[in-house]
Amino acid sequence: MAEKYAKNGAKVVILGRHENTLQETAKTNSNISYVVADLTKSEDITKVANYIKDNFGHLNILVNNAGWCPIKPLAERMIADYDRIK
Repeated sequence: MAEKYAKNGAKVVILGRHENTLQETAKTNSNISYVVADLTKSEDITKVANYIKDNFGHLNILVNNAGWCPIKPLAERMIADYDRIK
């Protein structure tokens, strides 16, 4: 989605916890920038909001595609793992 928006002229900010993945996507188009962030942490949400405000002034479109899934065998998953998924 980010690449498609950027290709059509939008200034796009992508977020994630893994900088190398973000860098790879950002390299595809100069309209894409990124912020390393974990959206389960309120301080990272603030960091992202400040980045957008400081660099673009405002936000026009938000695509909320954040997700989390435990990476372990099903037999090892606990109820607490599922409680974390919101």
